[in-house]
Order: sequence, then structure tokens, then C-alpha cells
Amino acid sequence: MNRVRRLLLLLCCLPTLAIGETYVAIVQGLAGESFYQRQFDEQRESLLRAATSITDADKSAVFAGEQATKAAVTYWFTEVANKATSGDSIALFLVGHGSYNSRDYKFNIPGPDLTGQDILALFESNAATTRLLVSSSSSSGALLETFKDKDIILATATKNGREKNATRFGRFFAMAMEAEAADLDKNKAISIAEAFAWAERETADFYSAEGLLATEHPQLVGENTDRVLVSRWQKRPAAATNPVLANLYQQRDDVDREIERLRIRRIGMTDDDYLLAFQQLMLDLGDVQDLIDIETGATE
Repeated sequence: MNRVRRLLLLLCCLPTLAIGETYVAIVQGLAGESFYQRQFDEQRESLLRAATSITDADKSAVFAGEQATKAAVTYWFTEVANKATSGDSIALFLVGHGSYNSRDYKFNIPGPDLTGQDILALFESNAATTRLLVSSSSSSGALLETFKDKDIILATATKNGREKNATRFGRFFAMAMEAEAADLDKNKAISIAEAFAWAERETADFYSAEGLLATEHPQLVGENTDRVLVSRWQKRPAAATNPVLANLYQQRDDVDREIERLRIRRIGMTDDDYLLAFQQLMLDLGDVQDLIDIETGATE
């Protein structure tokens, strides 16, 4: 088989619809607590690595901390709208907490929140053919009604706005960007359908393993979800080559699970009992994180 034919076959097999440029925005909202801050930081970093695996660095943007404002996100979308064409793709990932007031979804950021209608308006101002929104926050399912019958792929952590507890889905979705098991067709590329399926299964397994009633039910709607890429798979080098670090990551995940389990089971506990258990787990988490920082050189 000659090189030209091999190249044509490879191009035909790529699962993405994008034939033009791909623009990606990652917005990290308010965490409220250090426990969530670290998780949201890691989700943002995983999503950014994924973004740079599918597009040029100058076509991806991250909004975090004081920069994660409605004005800043709106400006970026306006800039993209000025240059995007019908052959382009645009994706927005929301990492953080959300709320629902029986009328509209709100994504919690510094200053005025981003509402569901705000987000829809940003997408509708853009000429890109392929449009993707992933919101992993609590109450994100309220967006399903806002985006109903819109030509936009939408993934949410919950099935409606009434599922208001902090979610696990976002963490698993970010992990899917670098999870070999998420690459179901083994083509070294992860579609939104593959990432969602892996994260949805991991979320369900978490609640099942803990014997807990699931407080989130992820949803995915839209066309051609199996053909829209969110990542070109690559193994996370540090954990892959350092067994000590891999073990520490596992220990940290175990403590995280205990913290989530404690939060879900808070009902029925006295405030004193809850705070005592929570403080001990946070100390355990800090100890493990200190060891991870030492192993990765983050303390240097």
C-alpha cells in the first residue's frame, strides 16, 4: 500500500467532523472550599491538555480565578465569532458549581453568574458548524431544556436542575481525556461519546461501590457525538513511569471518595461529628498531597 493511499485511509477513519479550525474555552468557576479547588484545578489542567491535543494553543482559552468573568468569556466568544466559519468547531467546558432557581441555570463565577440563556446566546452568535457544551456542575441538567432543539451537542452531569448536590461526573470526565480505557475503538482519539460513556459508567460505579443512592444522572444529547473529538489520547507520563506516584494518586483518590461519602451521608450526623470526621479526612488528604508534591518536585 503506497503512502498516499495509507494517508487517505487514515483521514477517512478520523472520527471528527471538524474540517476547519477548532476553538476551545475552559471556564473554571468558584470552588468555595479547598477540597473542590484542587479537584477543579486538576480538571481544568486535564481539559487543557486535551484541548492542546486537538487544536493549536492559540485557539484554546482558560478562564480561572478572577479572570473567569462573564465579560471575559463573552469577549472571547465575540472574538471567535468574528473569525469562525461554518466549517469550524467550538467547544465550551464548564468546571465548577452550578445552581437552579426553578427558572434558569446559573454557573457560579466571580461577579455576575453565567446563566443558561447567556451561554445559549454565546453559541448562537457563532457560525461554527460543530458546537459542544459540557457542564459538569450541579444542576447542569437544567440546560437540557434551555438547549432543547438547538443544534448543539450538550453533556451535563445531572438530568435536571433539581439534582443540586456537588457532582463526581466532572472529575471522571476530565480523567477520560487521558484514560486508555475510554478509547473504545482504540484509534488513539477520544470522542465526546466515548468520554461521556466512560465518565457516566465511572460515576455510576462510584455510587454503587459506596452503596449510595446516586444524586446525579449524566446526560448527553446531540448529533454525531461519536465523531466529535475532545482529546487525542496520551498516557499521563508521571503516573505511568513512577509507581510510587501512581500509588499516591490512588491513596488520594481513596481519601477523596471517603470525603464524598461523608458529604452524602451527612444527614443524620451531628454537626460536631461531621466536622470532626471531615477535618480528619482533610488532614489525611493534606498529608498525601504533600507526598505527591515532594515526588513531583512541586515543592522545589
